[in-house]
Amino acid sequence: MKGNPLLRLIFVLLVLSGVAWPVCRLTMQSTASISASVSPSPLTAHSSTSDAQSDTQQATLHVRVAPSPLHCSIKQGGCTLLTDSNLVAPGEYRVMAPISLGDDLLVTAEWTDGNPHALHAEVMISGHQAPLQKDYWAGSTLEDTFPIEEQPPSQLP
Repeated sequence: MKGNPLLRLIFVLLVLSGVAWPVCRLTMQSTASISASVSPSPLTAHSSTSDAQSDTQQATLHVRVAPSPLHCSIKQGGCTLLTDSNLVAPGEYRVMAPISLGDDLLVTAEWTDGNPHALHAEVMISGHQAPLQKDYWAGSTLEDTFPIEEQPPSQLP
């Protein structure tokens, strides 16, 4: 027995609308945030300070490590962006910090033993569609770079 076709149709429409509604809301929010983040800026004379400000953007640094290290940090240009004080859960660090586009980040971590350790780093820059990600494997110490590319021409203000 299959049941009443009208009831089956209503059930299928309810299920499809239940899936379509959240998807539609998510896509509308992402397009609204993109259009809000792109705002025209007045033309100003180029100076070294305006160039430095245009190359710096707010970003969220998120690091996951297994197992938890003794020390973990991310630096850029001698400035420490993420330290052990940014621990949000065992083996997980998160901080919002200004980063300079075009300058690599220096990722360091230290463990007590020489076993293999995994570190996953994400940099979520405002205005970028997807986060920048990189995975690292290390023994007792890790010191490696995380490349941050310059802003593409399509995203220049």
